[in-house]
Amino acid sequence: MSKKLPDWKKSLQNPRELIELFSSKEMQELVKKANSEYLHWERFRYQPMPQNITPEAAWTFLKMARMTGRENIGVVDENANHFSIFLTKEHMKQLSFIDSHSSGTIVTGEGMPDDTSKDRLVINGLIEEAISSSQIEGANTTRKVAKNMIEQQLKPKNKHEQMILNNYVAMAQLENWKNRELSDEFLFELHKILTVDTLEQKEDEGCFRTDEDEVVVVENPTGELVHIPPKISEAKVQLKQLYKFINEGDEDSYTHPFVKASILHFLIGYIHPFVDGNGRLARALFYWFLIKKNYWMFKFLPISLQIKKQEWKPGYYRAFKYVESDEGDITYFLSYKLKLAKNAIEDFIKYLKRKQKEANSLKEKLVSSQEINSRQLDIISLLQKSPSMEIDLQTYKNRNKVAYETARSDLTSLEEKSILEKVKKGKKYVFVRGAKFPTSKN
Repeated sequence: MSKKLPDWKKSLQNPRELIELFSSKEMQELVKKANSEYLHWERFRYQPMPQNITPEAAWTFLKMARMTGRENIGVVDENANHFSIFLTKEHMKQLSFIDSHSSGTIVTGEGMPDDTSKDRLVINGLIEEAISSSQIEGANTTRKVAKNMIEQQLKPKNKHEQMILNNYVAMAQLENWKNRELSDEFLFELHKILTVDTLEQKEDEGCFRTDEDEVVVVENPTGELVHIPPKISEAKVQLKQLYKFINEGDEDSYTHPFVKASILHFLIGYIHPFVDGNGRLARALFYWFLIKKNYWMFKFLPISLQIKKQEWKPGYYRAFKYVESDEGDITYFLSYKLKLAKNAIEDFIKYLKRKQKEANSLKEKLVSSQEINSRQLDIISLLQKSPSMEIDLQTYKNRNKVAYETARSDLTSLEEKSILEKVKKGKKYVFVRGAKFPTSKN
């Protein structure tokens, strides 16, 4: 990426050229395309230009168009640039999609999940987010091992598993913090939960970094330098400005909740107030703010899973670089987050449709389906896909967020129907597929 962007303000000294650009239909179309995709100079300079127009002149015109609609958010960087946001028609369309899907009713054509299914979906979403968010930051363990650890409440075997467990515990707490405001104290508490027993120095848990720590942001796994955070004295000022922006009510100055959550995510990553764990903190706060604003579907959506995908991960760091290189224009990061959210919502709806279709199909195959509840259907479906899998009572209890007696009753009922068989393994009993287990071929 070009280290330095053209000084677009210098072209203001030639107003005649700008007037000509303003009247050019080709230039208007170029600006429309650039804003639809929200192109950075890195890509914009390679676009087909109107005749006799240099990329630098066109960039100046584009910047002026964006400046007229930008909104400063009250946070200033070390170079006196005001962090800002500029919403295009494409952004508004994407925000409308999020509004209609994350705070309304999902229509899948297969019926809505019941409360028990919703609880399980929330737990699955929290687990997936905890795993993916930690893996982005270097946690090296498989999804299967990590999920098993959380569901069976096993003790983490190493720092990587501890990181994932911490992330899960923090994410599970977000609903309880809906009424809190952003503050130093809140950041300290959340950071401590996220980093307990994972940092080199215990005293760094829930405590701001110092300049002596010489913290920098590098891209995983390339090691490329992405960002040098501000000095801690400047960082503390920026945090206070950020708190004011996040905590102010809609009656003061309305900003769409998803936009605000994305700004919060970016600026925590930019300010980087702690020695480590800033990425996990930023992603957790993104969820916290959306849950606070009643965007309920985000309880289910592991957006970090989208970031972790190979085609998305480079874009995560690139979005940060674009903002910093272009005068604090957070729109680049917002554009990235909107695409992630849309993909996550679409994936979730497909998943929900598939799961409900499987459950309905399974009900039809079971003669005594009226006596099979959604939790039992879920575990039968799981065993259909993994025939050698074993289910113990504790895992079933945690997976479904139910009391011990409810879990025991569910599994015992399936055992009595010979759908499951209870066998002893070591010091505990586990349940496996029984003689009358409905295989997928039945």
